Amino acid sequence: MVAIGYTRVSTLDQAQEGISLSAQKAKVEAYAALHGLELHDVLSDEGLSGKALKLRPAASLLVQMVKKGTVTSIVIFKLDRLFRNTREALEFADLCRKKKVALHSITEKLDTDSAMGTFFLTMLAALGQLERQQTGERTKMALSHKKLQGEKTGGRVPFGFDAYVERDGARNVCKLTENPTEQAIIQDMLGWRSQGKSLRCIAHLLMRREIKTKEGKEIWRVGVISRILNRFEAV
Repeated sequence: MVAIGYTRVSTLDQAQEGISLSAQKAKVEAYAALHGLELHDVLSDEGLSGKALKLRPAASLLVQMVKKGTVTSIVIFKLDRLFRNTREALEFADLCRKKKVALHSITEKLDTDSAMGTFFLTMLAALGQLERQQTGERTKMALSHKKLQGEKTGGRVPFGFDAYVERDGARNVCKLTENPTEQAIIQDMLGWRSQGKSLRCIAHLLMRREIKTKEGKEIWRVGVISRILNRFEAV
């Protein structure tokens, strides 16, 4: 049976989980040898997050090999190395079924050569997606709480504010405080907007006054002004 291995790591994986490409490859090779699979190659996507299959070079090549019928088995270290959502997992599993290609996942002890194996692939992929969505929800809730507490949660310091660091127990917390000069400029911008002036006109007025952006630039872009106004008009 002609087998192809697939491995993937992102920078986060390497730093936190220690599942390096070489470690995954060693597992794939050992699995193939144990199960009598003729391993022709191990394809790798290095330093890539779990994007869609078609956006990862090695994963895309793997899909093409399945479609062309040049492989009979695929061996991966773990399902989330290849799939990041249930839909892709099911579509790929269906493609493998049509092409009579068995998918082996070492960590989950999965082999889609059987109906039960295909069923478990569906369940595991769905559970994996659920876990990622729940993690995203928890992160969103944590960031919302930080914002309510006046903490800066990342990105650039917005026009109208200055950042400062405050000690909160055992950690340093970055918070925002209003910049009086910039707040006055924002009020002028809101006033001009209420008079019906266009964003481009407001940009010219700011530049005529020689007012600089938060980054110290002399040129004001319409998109920057739009974001500032939207932030304050929503309050």
